[in-house]
Amino acid sequence: MESDTALALNRYLCNSVLPLLTAHSHFFADAEHHAALLDATLHTVYRMNRLKSLTKNQRDAVSDFLVAITRELPPGMMIKLLRKVIIDIKTMTDMNILVPLRLLTLHYERTGKYYGSGSNHYGVASETEKRLSMLLFYAIFDSLGNRAYDPELFGKALPCMTAIGSAISPDYSLTTGGEEVAKLNTAAEEGTWIPRPVDVSRCDLNRDFQSVVEQFAEHFHDSWASRKLEKGWMYGDSYSRVNLTHPRLKPFSQCRD
Repeated sequence: MESDTALALNRYLCNSVLPLLTAHSHFFADAEHHAALLDATLHTVYRMNRLKSLTKNQRDAVSDFLVAITRELPPGMMIKLLRKVIIDIKTMTDMNILVPLRLLTLHYERTGKYYGSGSNHYGVASETEKRLSMLLFYAIFDSLGNRAYDPELFGKALPCMTAIGSAISPDYSLTTGGEEVAKLNTAAEEGTWIPRPVDVSRCDLNRDFQSVVEQFAEHFHDSWASRKLEKGWMYGDSYSRVNLTHPRLKPFSQCRD
């Protein structure tokens, strides 16, 4: 049983915080320079789906947020989540398996070209992404084969498998992937991965390394700006999703922070 404090925190997050973030999810599309924070937020909320104490409305709030944030993120940021879902599909209960099924169904329906022909503005999926997609398909298929028929579960799983199958090119075959499967099995055996970042607060970079850092920062900014310009965005004093204006669409040297 969870404590009253934990239950109260669930209510606060699912009734106030997540709906607010979901309503303003369009801001995530312009936060690529905070990729680490977005990634941590995505996986933290995804783990909330495992809580047995969530009510249906609270679980719906988690699901709505995950759908909203992944809609705004580049498909490449889904790799870590795909690995987690493949493991979880095999162990999740019928109650909380519905959230990742809904999330991934919408993801593959929206980004089908990215995994197939590559005519999506994000380019084309890597071999790792395609392989994980096929492993996900097999995981869902095997999981359904080991369960008693449940109309609601099958009603969510079959559209997800259809979306994955439609996204992956028909001539793609899972000829490799032993290492990927081994990694997934190891992760399942060891449990939830806990990041252990190295403390670099006391590290001093010499001038050459500092120059590399500055050049990479400029490259990252220019790469982001070029993608925005290709989508029709332009410089503006204020951010506007309607007018496609952004105050950071200017040379890196003119950005103050």
